[in-house]
Parts: sequence; C-alpha cells; structure tokens
Amino acid sequence: MKTQECSSKFLEDQHKVRTRMETLLGTEALDKISETWVLLVGAGVGGTDVAHDLARKGYNLKICDGDEVRKENLGTQKYRKQDLDRNKAIVTVERSTKRTSLPVKTVGIPCMFSEAVKREVNLEVDLVVAFTDSFLSRFEVSEYFYKEKTVVSVGLGESGTWGWAFVQEPSKACLRCCFPRVTPNKTAGCTGLTVDTAKLTSSLVTYAVDTLVLDHDYRKRSWDYRKIGLSGFSASSDVSINMESREDCELCNRFRR
Repeated sequence: MKTQECSSKFLEDQHKVRTRMETLLGTEALDKISETWVLLVGAGVGGTDVAHDLARKGYNLKICDGDEVRKENLGTQKYRKQDLDRNKAIVTVERSTKRTSLPVKTVGIPCMFSEAVKREVNLEVDLVVAFTDSFLSRFEVSEYFYKEKTVVSVGLGESGTWGWAFVQEPSKACLRCCFPRVTPNKTAGCTGLTVDTAKLTSSLVTYAVDTLVLDHDYRKRSWDYRKIGLSGFSASSDVSINMESREDCELCNRFRR
C-alpha cells in the first residue's frame, strides 16, 4: 500500500483570501489553522464535504478510506466518472488541494482505518474526524485515540432528514457513552435523500474543528453532542448536550483503571 501526498500551490488570489479570513479571525488564528493536521476517516457522502471545506480553511489533511469509487457514488458523493475504480482517499486529497487558494498539504491513505493501524501507517495528527457509515468503524477510531486525541464522530439518520456530531475529548465521555445501546455494525447507507443532510452535518464538523483549534469569540461551542434536522425544529430533531462519562461504560472504565 502506498500513500499519496499532495500540496496546493500559492494561487494568485491567495493573498486576497487570506486577508478576508484575517479580517474575521486574525493572523494568529490563521497561523494555528495552517499548522494543524486533521485525520479524516471516511471519504463518502459527508467526508468529501468535510475534506473540501477544511482544505478551503487552510487545514492540512490525512484522509483514510479503503473503498474505490463506484457508479452508485456518483449521485451522492463528490466524484466524477473519471474517478471510477480509483481509491476514494487518493481522489479526495487530489481534489481538496485544487479547491483551496491556501497552501495546504494532504496525504491519502488508501485503506480502511483498522488496516492502517495494523500496517503502522503514520496517523500522527492534531485531531480526528470519523465520518463513516457504521458505528463499528466509529467505535474503532474512538477507542484508538481515546487517551490522546480529540475525535469528532459523525453520522446521518436513517430517514435522511437529520444528522449528528459528537466531540470526544481525551479521557472524557466517549462515543459509547453517547450511544450505549447501539448495534456496532449498524450502518446508514448513502442515498440521494442524504445529500442535503450530509452538507448540514459536515458544517457541524468543520465548525467543531474550528472551536477545538481556535480560542476565538466567533468560534464558540456549548455542546459535545449535537443533533440537527431539516424537517423543522422539535425537541427530538434539534438536540445539544454536554455529555458526561457513564459509570457503566466499558471503554472509559478500562482506561480509568
């Protein structure tokens, strides 16, 4: 398995883009972003949105996905016909560097997360985003980085009308605390109905990443778990929670010993 590295070029409008961002966030904030590496696990319907948006902001990316682009992906994910049969992580790092005017670096890891761990691929980053379609893979990422890195886990509802994001900070409430009764191999397949929800949920992710990297009045977050829907506001479709570790959580208790 061979990883692929890409880097964007200083485009002519780079100074203009940076100046606009500096006006909003300041020079120090942009410097922090440019020094930050994010590992994105999953380059599917929402992961591609996250990758492109983080690159536009100036974050450096490592993208891990073992799947190849299939015909059914063309209607829901940011891939084209010429991408068919190519690895999703490789295509996404190439495309992300072309979608930003800022000097970012990207690394494509063309395998599943569990395989990358077994092969001892360099996964050293500052924080992690897990935007996969199963709780099994999200739990794997959550457990692997539990003590050392913040993990933002993401998922879409089965109805295609809502999505969620959960911020797991080191040694605090984990993903299993948030979803104690979920079936690990439960998946949420990508359909045409989830495209708009994926965009909404990916915005939660990129905003959460900003709050973790920046100490800025324009980037504050009062939640660990956030559920948001498109059908209208209700107590069940729009939820914000600060999560506490569960006393009966097997993962948290394992690391407490």
